[in-house]
Amino acid sequence: MKAKVWVLMACLVPSAAGASDGYPVEGAWAAISDSALTEVQAACNAVRKFGVRNLSGNTVGEIVVFAGRKRLDFGGYADTESTNLSVEAKSNDQFKIIDQYYDDGEGGLRPGLKRKTYILKLVDADTIEQLAGKYVTRYRKCGLEKTKPSSAASPNAIQRSEPAATLIELWYDANSRCRGGPADSPLTEAACSERERYGSRLAAQGRCYGKRGQIGADMKWHVCSADSLRDAQ
Repeated sequence: MKAKVWVLMACLVPSAAGASDGYPVEGAWAAISDSALTEVQAACNAVRKFGVRNLSGNTVGEIVVFAGRKRLDFGGYADTESTNLSVEAKSNDQFKIIDQYYDDGEGGLRPGLKRKTYILKLVDADTIEQLAGKYVTRYRKCGLEKTKPSSAASPNAIQRSEPAATLIELWYDANSRCRGGPADSPLTEAACSERERYGSRLAAQGRCYGKRGQIGADMKWHVCSADSLRDAQ
């Protein structure tokens, strides 16, 4: 049976000198082989159906989600969470990435925090490529299955295309880390910054958080209406 490991790293990973603000991409990406769009559609449908917070154990194929300085991997041998330590821009739209994750020691390895290094390449507006040693994996961005932007589009265009449903899931994840983390932790500060970015992007898509007269526990993201709170995100 495939192991399902979900590690909460926020309290385990120390701050790293020179750590970046995050990955050069955001959102959910589906692993592809031989450009098989049916695989991408099935994987991305799972993201839309279950949401990022409930995706563990419900994936079709492999999905990776980039959220600020967090990377979430679903559908492989184990579902894992990594924290980014550094991003170094290289030539030809390539980035050297160093992440840190917790290894539980399964398979006889020594458990503990470990690092992994790989190259992330922006192939075009909706495709990225990961080079880890001799292994190369391509991913296609969820939400772009029907409309493929120009290959000349910038990384910012990748972010603008993120569907609202995925942004909402990422906002709630960042919100929980922002509100639940230690007040003096750089990771908590980073999570709060992530939440603000997602909130701004949701507002740009006509989404609002909460309505007049609601208590905090009842507030949620929705399509803005006349009684919506427009500055609560």
